[in-house]
Amino acid sequence: YKAFEWDILKLGYVIPGGDGISGGLSVSTEPRFNLKDNISVGLRWESAIFGSEDSGNNSIDINATGSFAVIGDYYFKTDGPNRAFAGLGIGRFNNGSLTITDVNGEIEEFDGSNSIGLIPRVGFEVGHFRTTIEYNLLFSEGSSNYIGVNFALLSSEDIPDHKQNENSVENFLVAIFFPFTMLLQKTYHPNSNTIGE
Repeated sequence: YKAFEWDILKLGYVIPGGDGISGGLSVSTEPRFNLKDNISVGLRWESAIFGSEDSGNNSIDINATGSFAVIGDYYFKTDGPNRAFAGLGIGRFNNGSLTITDVNGEIEEFDGSNSIGLIPRVGFEVGHFRTTIEYNLLFSEGSSNYIGVNFALLSSEDIPDHKQNENSVENFLVAIFFPFTMLLQKTYHPNSNTIGE
C-alpha cells in the first residue's frame, strides 16, 4: 500500500441527535499517512450543514458545524483491494449558531458552542472508493452529537525515500508536508497520475 492516502473530497449525510434539528449534508477532506500496512493516522477537516424542524409556529435556522480532528485507523487485513477498518479520532468542533423566529417575527439568537469530541468509526475500502460511518460524540453542554455516513474517492501516492517501518522525525515531517507538495504537483502538472493502488 502507498505511504500517503488522501480523501480529497468526502461527501456524506449527517444524522443529528438533538431536538429541532434534521438531517443534512457534510463535506470534508482527509489526508492520511500509513505508518504500516494496517495502521494509518490522518487529519480530518469537516463542515456539516443540518436542516431544521419547525417547532410549532417557530422557524429555526442553523449554521454549519465545523470540525478539525486527528484520526487513526486499524485495517483488519493487509492484502487485497477490499479492506474493512475501524478507527478513533479526537478533535475540536465549532457548532453553528441557532436563530429562532417566532410567529410574531421576533428573533432570538444563540451562539454556537465549541466542544472537544471523540469520533469512533468503522469503514470499508473497495479499490479507490472508501466509505465510513462515524459517530461524532461532543462533550460540551448544548452540543448535538451526530452520525455521519460518508463516501469518498481515494487517491494515494508514494513518498520518496520513505520506509514504512521506520519511526523517525524525518518521516513524520514528510507526512505532514507531503499533501501540499502533492497538491502543487496536481496544479502545475495536471496530467500526472496520482491514483495509486
